[in-house]
Amino acid sequence: MLPIRLLFVVVLLTVFLSFQTKAQYRTDRLDPDPALAPFYHGVASGDPTANSVIIWTRLTTTDTASQKISWEIATDTAFTNIIDKGAVNATAQTDYCIKVAITSLASNTYYYYRFKHKNAWSLTGRTKTAPSTADDVTQLRFGVVSCAGFGQGYFNAYRHLANRNDVDAIIHLGDYLYEYADGQYGNIRMVEPGTEIISLDDYRIRHSHYKLDPDLRRLHQLYPFMSIWDDHETANNSWYGGAGNHNSDTEGDWFERKSAGIRAYNEWMPINPPDQTDEERIYRTANYGKLADIILLDTRLEGRDMQAPTTIDSIALLEDRTILGKQQLDWLTNQMANSQAEWKIIAQQVMMAPLGINGVGLNPDQWDGYPADRKRFYDIILDNNVKNVVVLTGDIHSSFANDLPYKNDTTYVPATGEGSVAVEMVATSITSPGMPIPGGEGLAKLLNPHIKYANLSQHGYILLDLNPDRAQGDWYYVNTIASPSDTGYYAAGYFVAQNQSHLQPADTLAPPPNSLAIIPPVYPYGYTGINSPSQQAQPQVLILGAYPNPFTTKLYVQYYRYQPNLAGNIYLKDVMGKTVFSKKIVPQEMGLCYEQLYLPDALLPGVYVLQIELGNKKGLGYSKMVVK
Repeated sequence: MLPIRLLFVVVLLTVFLSFQTKAQYRTDRLDPDPALAPFYHGVASGDPTANSVIIWTRLTTTDTASQKISWEIATDTAFTNIIDKGAVNATAQTDYCIKVAITSLASNTYYYYRFKHKNAWSLTGRTKTAPSTADDVTQLRFGVVSCAGFGQGYFNAYRHLANRNDVDAIIHLGDYLYEYADGQYGNIRMVEPGTEIISLDDYRIRHSHYKLDPDLRRLHQLYPFMSIWDDHETANNSWYGGAGNHNSDTEGDWFERKSAGIRAYNEWMPINPPDQTDEERIYRTANYGKLADIILLDTRLEGRDMQAPTTIDSIALLEDRTILGKQQLDWLTNQMANSQAEWKIIAQQVMMAPLGINGVGLNPDQWDGYPADRKRFYDIILDNNVKNVVVLTGDIHSSFANDLPYKNDTTYVPATGEGSVAVEMVATSITSPGMPIPGGEGLAKLLNPHIKYANLSQHGYILLDLNPDRAQGDWYYVNTIASPSDTGYYAAGYFVAQNQSHLQPADTLAPPPNSLAIIPPVYPYGYTGINSPSQQAQPQVLILGAYPNPFTTKLYVQYYRYQPNLAGNIYLKDVMGKTVFSKKIVPQEMGLCYEQLYLPDALLPGVYVLQIELGNKKGLGYSKMVVK
């Protein structure tokens, strides 16, 4: 067997400028804004506490060495009152993503933050700390989202939510991205890499692709996220030891794939892992003062047993069967039993309420396929006299407002809600397809009388509004996902009153807060606006990344074309300038592009240069490669 050659790649960009106005480009291609360089993926924040928050960005770098990134946080958009500042290094080890845990902040306070590399500033992000138990907070609002299939359409629900400017944070319930190949799950927009993602490099590229979306980038810029993964961050219908969309014979070891998906998620998301020694643990609690504890669960990868063939299969009915795992269940019991907050918000992935025909559940991937663990969850509530429990759910690409009956066939009374242990609000998808069955909503409610509201086809989000007297969910939908749009509408509202455990229809929208925070600008500090991004001088090509890094015989190049319909070449040259590999590039429309290079086995370890040439002029991205 030939010795393995590990070649370390970094993209160094030399640009040849074009002074013409941008041409039109295909709407399914992403557009890295040159005004954001070198922080093309924007900024983000997450996991706020009463005195801390995580801030995040990613550097598109031109060097192999670690890069110094400075940061600062202030109480105003002009940064006249800087609270803290510092510097960190962006390295290839984390794909040049950086996260900073900022502490010693004031509770229930808006802050503005930004990053700087050399002379270039990032976007200004806005975040907000959680209230403490000493704060007299009488209202909290959260945007609740899930299931964003890139190929299925545009993230208009993210845009509509960003334009509200009236929520404290975003609760993302998972399926932040999907693992499928381009065209396998929708054809409205192109997604990269073009193949199904399996390796660490694949997952990193898919995260990079998603975070170049302008609507997702803006939502991250404006609000802190509290995020959990579902299955598609690794593979469809995943469980602890495998996944429905994983074939070990052709796709390798499941645990390696799962670890790769989790590592990329932790790199690219503004998440503060609750256990620094265990990156695969995501379940945790966010305390929002006296008003709410948000308990985020992992019903997918932590301890879930394999899905049964059906919900009535003997395997599904086993008493020791679990969707949470014992360790997480014990932790959840402690969190709920000891919570002093008014509302206990359980953020998790799959539908908890029964959904079936004549009592037979339709989907064994949901809690219907794990009835013993569902009963154990209900028993936590009843045995500890836990009040005011609201379950938030994603995954199903549909909207539901549900009572959660302890025993649906005997003690639950649909007319009054008697027998319901808690309530569930199910958020529809951002884009992923629902179940547009004619008459399906009415049939679902008829066969499952604990379902108070259903919409099986629209896309949008839930606005969760909490006050001491009630928790209300308002369902908002967008008018289209087929093209960019910022229009949407309110569809329905349901609430649960304090110390009750059943839903009622809301007569009115939840009222907005009395004051709104200042919105940060859409461009970085120092951008004058004299030349708009559509008019300013631009390079012909920008290399955003090359994967894997280090590599052996395969290299995947992520780059952006600023001019359409130009043929070209990719070259790999040694340090003496000799070409050791080349590949022709066919003309393509303007936008984000990818090329996969299969390099010769005889390529020796060493330092090389990666170049891209389009048309008659070279837009060179050259890469140092160092043998490890």
